[in-house]
Amino acid sequence: MISRSARAIEALLTARSVAVVGVSRDPARLGSRILASAISNGFAGKLYGVARSRFAVDGAEIVESLEAIPGTVDIVLLAVPAEALASAAAALCADKCRIAIAIASGFAEIGAKGEALERDLVALCHARGIALIGPNCQGVVIPRQRLQLTFSPMYDGMSPGPIAIVSQSGAMGGFMANRLMQRGLGISAFVSSGNESILNVADYVEELGRDPQTRVILTYLEQIREGRRFCDAVRNLPAGKSVLVVKSGRGAAGVAAVRSHTGAIAGDDAVIDAVLDEIGAIRMTDSAAAIDAAAALAGGRLLRGRRIGVLSIAGGLAVETADLLEMNGLEVPRFAEQTIARLREIVPEFGATHNPIDLTGAVLTNETLFERALAIMADAADLDGFIVISTFVSDPRLARAIVELHQRSARPVLVCWTGAEAQTRESLARLRQARVPVFDTPARAALAMASLYRAGRGGRRQRPLQPVAAEAAASDGGATARAMIDNWQAAGRRHVHEADAKRWLRAGGVTVPPPPQDGATAVVKLCSDSHLHKTEHGLVRLRVDAAALDETCRALERQADTLGIAQREILIEAFLGDG
Repeated sequence: MISRSARAIEALLTARSVAVVGVSRDPARLGSRILASAISNGFAGKLYGVARSRFAVDGAEIVESLEAIPGTVDIVLLAVPAEALASAAAALCADKCRIAIAIASGFAEIGAKGEALERDLVALCHARGIALIGPNCQGVVIPRQRLQLTFSPMYDGMSPGPIAIVSQSGAMGGFMANRLMQRGLGISAFVSSGNESILNVADYVEELGRDPQTRVILTYLEQIREGRRFCDAVRNLPAGKSVLVVKSGRGAAGVAAVRSHTGAIAGDDAVIDAVLDEIGAIRMTDSAAAIDAAAALAGGRLLRGRRIGVLSIAGGLAVETADLLEMNGLEVPRFAEQTIARLREIVPEFGATHNPIDLTGAVLTNETLFERALAIMADAADLDGFIVISTFVSDPRLARAIVELHQRSARPVLVCWTGAEAQTRESLARLRQARVPVFDTPARAALAMASLYRAGRGGRRQRPLQPVAAEAAASDGGATARAMIDNWQAAGRRHVHEADAKRWLRAGGVTVPPPPQDGATAVVKLCSDSHLHKTEHGLVRLRVDAAALDETCRALERQADTLGIAQREILIEAFLGDG
């Protein structure tokens, strides 16, 4: 059964009628500006302005009350001050409006007086069945409907696309939306959720997960309300959809700032980090990194393995990219000998052919070198994704070759392009038109590729099971073990796989098998809450020597892919013998 909040958000995404309460003859008034924005952006549905007296406005009908509007209005935006919001909301009911938006500030974020106002607002909304966005928010933008319901012109002319933004900070959400638009990427929905008095991020993730036009949900959060529902919403996302989280309030100064901004309590950052990791949400360190990840994920290609091929026309950038990929948990493996042999036939002796490929400045004098080397790398079946690096080369043939690779291969292709826009304008335009993700530094490209891997694995990071002495683990009196249980319950887990169970035992002071030491034989298991009986599914390997360890892990990952296991973890322990 679809919940009332889901129906309300569905009405937001498909709105055909909107009313703005708080309009006047003064065009500078907040309500007047928001109504003018909706008109100028070309909303095709019916627009109403609610004012104290009627007057003429091209593109909208001005009425004196909501009761004067026939039928049910999809969206009612309340552009009134905090002190007047409760009385304005009192005119609403579930039969009159499907969803309401409150712009006003002056609630929990200002202290006790505002908290009392917000409590009254919440009680009224619950009593009348009102689904409310805000208060203390900028509004919403639904580009597919050409609906711009904010007071800021920075959201004008947004194009529709696969990325939804839900932000408890209007300014942060606007920053992320504008950076994505600068890259030529469209937005499926922008929601400035504010204080989230009624509707919260769990509601938005649930409904955007069902929205066929949304592939990536990019969130900025200062607090996660209804943690269990949020966890369930993320866990239940359809395959191919990802949630990116920028969660502020990590340090003492950030926690204090969060409280004064939206009235939120930031929560224990370590616990939040663990829960987000557990449910498959991809936590990003900052908004810029989240924008890069969203840009990479927007194309719908996920990284199914760790092996990345790197081709560059500059050796230093290639080396740095390889280092950064490995620092982010990916691999830059040596090419197969057949691939290396083919590259040696065309790459100068002073270049590199093993991975990363360094073509050097020879691309300036050899017109086909770049295209041929790229084709050889693309033929390597043992790679999961590609990063291609260019600098100042203005010849658009390089961009054409990259676009052809992107169109020919189903694997992710990311570009690190360090040349200035003015020097390489035509090439960059070709790449953007073909929706090839482009980054201006190796670090940004490498982190974006790592995000594709985390999304391809259900967002779950691989966490090695480290040896911990039983005496040290038990020294906190079992607090760590209890915290682990609390985290798992908050994440909605019904079963706990072997790797996490052994972490819990170790935290409680119980000795468990250690990792193999000094090249000793190992047992390797792929653990997942969804496949607890590992042997039956071919997810256990015994007597694995050190030389075969990496390939064994890759084989288990491939088996997990075949079984459709998204959230998993490799457990490596010393092989203690049969029996």
